[in-house]
Amino acid sequence: MILEFVTLFILDGIANENIGTISRGARYNSALRYLNYSKNKNIPCLIVIVSEDKYIDIKTVYDL
Repeated sequence: MILEFVTLFILDGIANENIGTISRGARYNSALRYLNYSKNKNIPCLIVIVSEDKYIDIKTVYDL
């Protein structure tokens, strides 16, 4: 039996001018803000960011 699923979320966190870069776009920066929030709250988190320009990034709280 093969299970297939897709989960899509729009993430946002508390704004921080030191996190993210304008060149990567809103999806990437929102994910980083959420990771920063998770890190500050000691919440384990792994995020896969798939950008419109086909870049795929995998980030955890340890990447900040």
